[in-house]
Amino acid sequence: MALKRTKEPGVFYDDVLNKFVKIVEWKVDDRYDTVVTAAGAITAGTQKNFWRTLSDKDNIDGNFPQAGKVLGTGEEMILERVGMHIPLAVGNTIIPPTDIKKAAEGFYVELKINRDPIASGPAIRFPSGYGLAGQTTDNAAGVITNGVPSTAAAAKLARPHDLQSTTDVAALGTWYDHVWDATNMPTLVGKVWHKLHLHGLIKAAATRAG
Repeated sequence: MALKRTKEPGVFYDDVLNKFVKIVEWKVDDRYDTVVTAAGAITAGTQKNFWRTLSDKDNIDGNFPQAGKVLGTGEEMILERVGMHIPLAVGNTIIPPTDIKKAAEGFYVELKINRDPIASGPAIRFPSGYGLAGQTTDNAAGVITNGVPSTAAAAKLARPHDLQSTTDVAALGTWYDHVWDATNMPTLVGKVWHKLHLHGLIKAAATRAG
C-alpha cells in the first residue's frame, strides 16, 4: 500500500485501494477563553463575552482558533463538561478570596451551541476541577477554588454534545443585580478573571497538510 499526502490535514490517497483515507488521533483536552472584570463597583447588567476575540491573547488565556469557533479546521469534539475557573492571581496581582467569592456567586454564565442553550447558571455551578488547594501563610491572602480541584469530581453535562470546526459557540457572562434584595451589587478590590473551559475528547488530523 502506498499512501500519498494531500493538501488536507490527515488525508491520504491510497493508490492500491483507489480511495482517500483519513488518519486521526483523539486526545482529552480543553478549549478555553478568559474575560476580565475591572476593579471597583460593578454596574448592574455588565456583560462579558467569551469566544469573542483572541486579540493580544496568548495560549495561557485563550486557545481557540478564531472568534466564535472553539475548534480548528478538521477538528471535532465530544463536549463532556463545562467548567469555570477563577484564577487566584492575575499576572503579579494576587486576587483576595473576597473577590473570588463575589466572582463565583455573582457572575451568571449562559453557553449556547449554534444558538441552542446548553448550560446556564452562576459560575459556582460549573466547577472546573482545576485550581489550588491547601493553606497559605501569605499576609491577607488565602487559597479558594470553584469546587474540588479534581477533574474526576467535576460534574459532566447531562449528555455529551458533538462539536465541529464549523460549530458556532457563544458564552455570555452577566453581573446581575439582586433587585429583590434592595439592590446588592459587588465591588471588587482588584480585577478578576473568569476562565471558561470546554472539556472533552478532541479529534484532529494526525498529520498536517502536505
